Amino acid sequence: MRADAGQSIGYGHFVRTLALADMLGTEFYRTFVTRTPTAYQIEQMQMICDDYVVLSDNHFNEFLLMLKEGDIVVLDNYFFDPNYQQQIKGKGCKLVCVDDMHDKHYVADVVINHGLADTALFDVEPYTKLCLGLDWALLRHPFWNPKSVIREKGHCVVAFGGVDYYDLTGKVVKLLSEKNNVRKITAVVGDAYAYMETLCLNQNVEIKKNLSAQQMAELFCEVEFAVLPSSTVCLEAIACGCPVLSGYYVDNQIEVHNNLAKHNYIIPLDDLLTPDLGHKLLSANIVPQKYVNSVDRVSCYRQLFRTFLFDVIDYRDLTEEQSYKVWQVRNNPVIRVCMTNTQPFDFESHCSFIDKLKKDVSKRYWAIFIQGVYVGSYYIVDIREGQAERGLFIAPEYFGKGYAKALEGYMDRYLQMFGIRELYAEVKIDNPRSLKYHLKIGYFIVQVQKEYYILKRKIG
Repeated sequence: MRADAGQSIGYGHFVRTLALADMLGTEFYRTFVTRTPTAYQIEQMQMICDDYVVLSDNHFNEFLLMLKEGDIVVLDNYFFDPNYQQQIKGKGCKLVCVDDMHDKHYVADVVINHGLADTALFDVEPYTKLCLGLDWALLRHPFWNPKSVIREKGHCVVAFGGVDYYDLTGKVVKLLSEKNNVRKITAVVGDAYAYMETLCLNQNVEIKKNLSAQQMAELFCEVEFAVLPSSTVCLEAIACGCPVLSGYYVDNQIEVHNNLAKHNYIIPLDDLLTPDLGHKLLSANIVPQKYVNSVDRVSCYRQLFRTFLFDVIDYRDLTEEQSYKVWQVRNNPVIRVCMTNTQPFDFESHCSFIDKLKKDVSKRYWAIFIQGVYVGSYYIVDIREGQAERGLFIAPEYFGKGYAKALEGYMDRYLQMFGIRELYAEVKIDNPRSLKYHLKIGYFIVQVQKEYYILKRKIG
C-alpha cells in the first residue's frame, strides 16, 4: 500500500488506503509504504498493517526495488504517471490505482474511484477493471455498520482535514455562530492545523483534535448536520446517515462534489473559497439527504483482491504434476455428484480428455491455482457466435471462502477475449445451493428441464 500524507496533500490518501488495508484483513500480508510519517500515522499503520516502510526522498526508485513478482501494489497519489505504473507492471506485479481524478492513462489492473461513476471518463487498458461509485467507498472500520442514535438538535460538526491550509474551519465556525438554530459547534482539527489560537477565541466552538475513526463515527451519528469538504470524510459522514453541507476548495474535489450533489447525497455549497459562502451556509435548509447504501464493501474488496492471486493455466499447458492434482479434484465424489457423468475415472482417461482438447476449438478448460495450490476449474463448452455454456467447480476444501464468485468475475476478461457475450449454465434441480448462487451473481432461469435448470447471463 503506497500512500503519503502531509501539509501539502492532506491526509486523505493515507486514510483511505489504510481503510483498504483494514478491509482486506489478515488474509493478505499488508505492508504500508510512506514518506515522513508522523507519530499518529505510525500508530495507525501499526494498528492495521502487518508492517510499514518509510521511504527517503528517492522514493520512486526505492519503492520499485522493494517489489517482487506476484506482489499486489496499491498506489494512491497524483504523481504515479503511466510510465511509473508500467515499471511496476514490468516487475510482474498486480497494480491497483486509487484516484479521485481521471487525468491520466492507467495501465493498472484496477482503478478505484468512489467519487465518480461514469466509465467513459477514464482512459484505461482493455483489461483494466473500473471500481467506480459509492459501492466502492473506502471506509474505515467504524463506518462499515455505524449505529444510529437520536440526533442532537442545533449541534453541528465542522471538519476540514488535518491540515486545512485555508482555515475553512475558522471561517465556517464563525459563520455558523451567526446561524440562529445552531447552539453547539464541534470543530475537528489535526496536528498540522495552524490556526488554533484564532479558533479558540470563538466561545461557541468545542475543539477536538486527532479523533480516532471510532470517535468520528460516533460524532457523525449524534450531530444534526456536518459541514465538510467533498472528500473521504464526507463519505464517512454520509455512511452514518448524517446530513452534510459540502463544498470543494481544490480541483480534485469538484467532480466528486458535483456527483454527490447530483444524486442528493449532500446539500451543495459549491466553491468554498468564494465570498458568498456565508449566504449559502446561513440560508441552507438542513434536511436529511440520501445515505450511502449498505453494500458489503468488505466482501467486495476481498473478492476483488483474491482474483489477483489466481494463476490461470489452460488444461493443455498443465505439467504432469499439475494435471494429476486436477484429476484428483475432478474425481472427488463431492464434485462428481454435480457432474453429468457421476462415475469416477482413472488418470489415463483424464490425460486422454486433455489430448482431445488440443484439437477441439469448441471447448476451453482452465485450471486455477493460488501460489501453486489447485483450487478449482473454469471451462466453457459449445462455443459459438458469442455464446458458450459455462462450467465451474471449486475444490471441496475451498468451499465457502468466496473463490467461486471472485473467479467468476475474473474469468469474464478471458471470455471477452473469445468474443463471448452470453453465458449459459446448467444446474441440477436437486442442487438448490448452486441455483441460489447462480441467481445471486446475475444468472436467470430461461428453461426448466427434467433434471436441470438452464440459466443465462450477459457478459460486460
